[in-house]
Amino acid sequence: MKKTLATLLIAVSAPVCLSAAGTDAACTKSPQRVIVYEDECNDADWTEWQSWTTGTITYVDGFYGGMGYSHGIAVDRRFSRDAGNSAWQMRIPNYHRNEPREGGIDELIIQYDPAAKKLFIPTQDFGMRTAVEDAEGVKGIPGYITGYTTFYPDRTSDIEYFDEVEGEMQIHTLVYWDGILLDDGTRGKYVYTESVDKIKLDGFTDYNVHIIADRCVNNNMTTVKFDFTDHPHGVCYELVNGLVSDEKIDGIAAAKANPLDAPVSMEFKLETGLNTVVAISYDRQEKRYVNILEIYCMPDEEGEWESIGKGTFTEDAVSGLGSNMGIPSFEVDVEESRTTPGLYRMVDPYLQFSRKFSGLSHHDGHNHYIYFDASVPSQVMLSQSATGLRDDKLGEIYLTSRAYEEMMAGAMRIEYAKYLGNLEQDIISFPQDAVGVKLPEYVENNIWWTNSSGSFGLRLPQTNSLSEISGAEEDAPVYYTLQGMRVSTPSVGATYIVVRGGHSSKEFYR
Repeated sequence: MKKTLATLLIAVSAPVCLSAAGTDAACTKSPQRVIVYEDECNDADWTEWQSWTTGTITYVDGFYGGMGYSHGIAVDRRFSRDAGNSAWQMRIPNYHRNEPREGGIDELIIQYDPAAKKLFIPTQDFGMRTAVEDAEGVKGIPGYITGYTTFYPDRTSDIEYFDEVEGEMQIHTLVYWDGILLDDGTRGKYVYTESVDKIKLDGFTDYNVHIIADRCVNNNMTTVKFDFTDHPHGVCYELVNGLVSDEKIDGIAAAKANPLDAPVSMEFKLETGLNTVVAISYDRQEKRYVNILEIYCMPDEEGEWESIGKGTFTEDAVSGLGSNMGIPSFEVDVEESRTTPGLYRMVDPYLQFSRKFSGLSHHDGHNHYIYFDASVPSQVMLSQSATGLRDDKLGEIYLTSRAYEEMMAGAMRIEYAKYLGNLEQDIISFPQDAVGVKLPEYVENNIWWTNSSGSFGLRLPQTNSLSEISGAEEDAPVYYTLQGMRVSTPSVGATYIVVRGGHSSKEFYR
């Protein structure tokens, strides 16, 4: 039986419903009503719910606040049956969780009156019940969610607002127990938590520049489309070789080069490897929007590479994310650069991997290469590459290394040297947790650091060119600076990395 990738993200769970009054199965049963008080909201006064839009909710403070947690939402809307009432209501069926509970009790209804510019949140069943008996032997006390000003009608909230132009809303809510045993021995309402949540509704304004292009190509020329509405201003772009740092983004924004005033498609000349298209735009409050698309250029360049035979690729990066996938090894074609000895690439190393495990597919449009720069054998660099793999649930899978990420972030070589790989006795290997996996369609801007066994790497073909060259030129050392730059004439009194016969050492030149 084929094994599959395990679920990677541990979702933040909704409040756990452990028990309820009168039943132990309340977690699978919705209450009779979501709205608690008819005088706050009577279904008979409103039209039927209609699908309206989508959006994103971000928990700013309170119940999930401070965790940076957000997720996509679908939103329904209905209107008052009273022609003189301009208010409308929106319903978020999937309010606190990525998946709604059975019965749909994890929803929130929010009312907005455009005439009064006022938000109102009626009291609603939160789906929580106390699970532990109190001093009087009572449990199953209900938990409710309501608006701050609904709970405290004599107060106001400066936190709540709804921007009708931007479609941005911030709400102020309370979760409380009703009927809980208080310190004075009476039963009443007890506020459990206070929350501030931000909701961004789609379809109002869009200040992003949507960059549309193939993310993996085998040609140095490709078409990139910049698509945007008439909402943003100050739109500009730049093509960058490699990853982009925050400093680079700031520089692009400051330079304001390549301005755009309308959607356009254009041809770009790419460098081999990773290319990053950056587009900058601004909203009416001068808030900056940064949109990035990484394009992997993997031309065959047959005249620049020479096949050196079959090697053995040991995989502990993608497999490190899976469940019981082991540490598989595959025979792969290996090529070496004709112009840079020690620069190797594996040809479609993940093709056999995709056939071994279910839920994975491999892009068949062209070859995919994983590059190892072992021109300095003791400092092997693994650059970010597209594996060609796609998981049914997680999307496209990309490979990177700590050394590469830190180098592109501006770190000095001495700072990331501990993460570089090593070529010794025809085996390229990397330190534990120094190889990473990116899943941008699943979680943006995140890297899962793998290779926990330290097994990820490549056994070169036995007749690789480095062995041949070193055997023929045993007494001809090659000198490199400590930053990895080759030196034709070493200087007396300097320290170099010296490569002899396929081995390297740090030496003081006299």
